[in-house]
Amino acid sequence: MEDIYKTMDKLNKTVDELNELIGKLPWCDFDYLGMSGKNLEIAGGLDLFYPNPDSYDIRIIFEDIFYISSLMSWNTDTSKKFLKILDGDEFNIMNKKYQVEQGNYIFVFSSIENHIEDLYYIIARNIRYEIVDTFQFEKRENRLVKNNLN
Repeated sequence: MEDIYKTMDKLNKTVDELNELIGKLPWCDFDYLGMSGKNLEIAGGLDLFYPNPDSYDIRIIFEDIFYISSLMSWNTDTSKKFLKILDGDEFNIMNKKYQVEQGNYIFVFSSIENHIEDLYYIIARNIRYEIVDTFQFEKRENRLVKNNLN
């Protein structure tokens, strides 16, 4: 049981870090980069199509995918937490519906499309991320620091 709690603590820390990073941006678009084996890569950034389709700021990698329910690309409201891990009653409801195998976690993305909020689900064993372009995050951090000093 102890390993399960350590894993959940690690996953929650990763999700909190992602929410903090994405919260620094004025908006964030997400798009699937691709799947390799049972791993899914999602790109996030201010504009995934300008100046080229490879111009993203962060990669989120889900490992050992069990289930996916989402659009291929979406926008998110960065003033709110955009990602969480289901637990408690919410987890139990989804578990009954999808018969989630033990060791998997239900990650939920909130999206905003045409002013309508929606939820997307990825069930996987692990999540990790990589900051690809630190410029956007550093620029936002410096702006926040400057604004707090004035």
